[in-house]
Amino acid sequence: MSEYEDYLVERLRRALQEEAELIQPAGDGLQRIRARTRARARFTWFTPLVIASATAAVAGVAVGGVMTAVEQREDTGSTAAQAPPQSA
Repeated sequence: MSEYEDYLVERLRRALQEEAELIQPAGDGLQRIRARTRARARFTWFTPLVIASATAAVAGVAVGGVMTAVEQREDTGSTAAQAPPQSA
């Protein structure tokens, strides 16, 4: 690191240390932190479930659309291919 970067690192370190010295932890702080993390942990399964469901739905719609388009193309293509050539 350069001298300027060293200066910035030291300045940041001092500022963080000064702020840390001003903080007075509450007596029930640990219990409050644990309660918040428990509340979040209850719904951690929900987000992946929603993402998986949405992905499956999009894939299903895409496959259905492609299959429909292929069937329509085959239906129209087969009648056109069987038509006799017209002479001029």
